[in-house]
Parts: sequence; structure tokens; C-alpha cells
Amino acid sequence: MLRKERQNVRMEILKTLKERKTLTYTELQRALSTNYLSVKENCNELECYGLVKIKEKEKHPRNNHSYFEVSLTENGHNVKV
Repeated sequence: MLRKERQNVRMEILKTLKERKTLTYTELQRALSTNYLSVKENCNELECYGLVKIKEKEKHPRNNHSYFEVSLTENGHNVKV
């Protein structure tokens, strides 16, 4: 399987969040057909750039585990993808 380049993954994350507003790491993983760690690392980098906001939630409604929600910041909405 061919690995996606980091820049492409970050751009896909931004594009997907523009279309679908707020997603979890797992939802992004499925939408981008990549692995969880790649999504997490790229989202953390995008957060450092001020393009996304990551919020840890205490309990997921289905399994009661903590999870992370990712959404675009105002700067993230202004990025052309």
C-alpha cells in the first residue's frame, strides 16, 4: 500500500472538515482511508498552526471511552484547499 504524503493528509483533513464540520480522529481516519496515528499527528500539527481545534471529550455515547473531536478554526476556514 502506498503511503500518503503528510502535506496531502493535512490538506485532506482540512477539506473534509470544511465539508463535515466536526469529526473524531476515527471518523477522519475512515474518511481519508489512512491510519489513526497519521490522523492524530497531522491534526496535532494543524493545531500548532492554528488551523484546527482539538477537544478531548470524556465519554463517547456508544462505548463510554474518551475521544477527540476536531474542528476548523477561523484561520482553518480561510485556507484554500
